[in-house]
Amino acid sequence: GVSVNGLRLLGVRYVVAPQPLPGYEVVYQGDKTNALVLRDPNAPPRAYFVGEVETLPDEEAVWSRVHEQTFDPSRIALVEEGVTATTTPIDSSSTASVDIMRFTPDEITYSVDTDAPRLLVASEIYYPAGWKAYVDGEETPILRVDHLLRGIQVPRGASEVVMRFEPAMFKTSFAISAASSAIVYLTILALLVLAWRRREAEEEKGELVAASE
Repeated sequence: GVSVNGLRLLGVRYVVAPQPLPGYEVVYQGDKTNALVLRDPNAPPRAYFVGEVETLPDEEAVWSRVHEQTFDPSRIALVEEGVTATTTPIDSSSTASVDIMRFTPDEITYSVDTDAPRLLVASEIYYPAGWKAYVDGEETPILRVDHLLRGIQVPRGASEVVMRFEPAMFKTSFAISAASSAIVYLTILALLVLAWRRREAEEEKGELVAASE
C-alpha cells in the first residue's frame, strides 16, 4: 500500500478508511457504513521551504527513504547523487514564507520571502518535458526531489517564482503553424496583386484601342 509519507507527497489531506489510522484525526463518521473521514494534520502545504537536503545514491534509495517513518517531507528534501541542491536550516528565528498568487493548469506563481538561500519544494509532480521555472524572470532549473516533486533554488530576500508549462513541441508546432499561415496569406496577397495588375493592364489596353479608333 501507499505510505503516509507517500500520501503527503501527493498532497492528500483527507482519506476515507474503515478504521482510524496512526497520525490522522477523525473528522467524520458515516451513520450507516461507519466509514471514517480522516485528516492528516501534518500534511505539508502546496509549496514550502525545507531546512535540510539529504543526498542518496539512486532513485531506489530515495523511494525507500520516502517510506520510512523517520522521514519528514516538510523538513527534509531527498535528492539523488548528481543533483545539486542546497538549503539553509530553518529555526524559530528564520523567515521562510510562501504564498500562491496564481494557480492554473499551465502556470503557477509564488510570492516567497526567505532570510537565506533555500530550496523551495512544490507539491507538484516532477515532469521535465515542458515545465520551466523562473525566479524574478530568470530561468532556473527544476530539480527532482523526494522522487516525485519539484524543487527550486531560491535566493535570499523576496522573490517571485513562476513555474510555466512551455513544451518545446508546442513551440515548434506553433512556429510551423504560424509559418504556414504566413505563406498562405502571402500567396493570397500575391494573387490579389497579380489580378489587380492584370486588370490595370487590360484597362490600359482597352483605352489604347479606343483612342486608336
